[in-house]
Amino acid sequence: MKHLCDRIPGLSLEVIDLTFPCSHADVLRETEEVIKKYNVPATPSYTGEPQPTGQSPHSRVRMMVLDSIASNPG
Repeated sequence: MKHLCDRIPGLSLEVIDLTFPCSHADVLRETEEVIKKYNVPATPSYTGEPQPTGQSPHSRVRMMVLDSIASNPG
């Protein structure tokens, strides 16, 4: 991901560090906090569907990659 962000203008990387074990609610809360930094709440358009917008014209979150390594030591 870092490599892509270095090569493609406009991409940025935001890492969410979690300490496991944690609940699903903790993962969702941390993820929502990061998304709120870049997106404003979606408002219904004339079609009735929410239209997400960014805090600035080029900062809207359009994609998220969730990656984890789960293992049991020993």
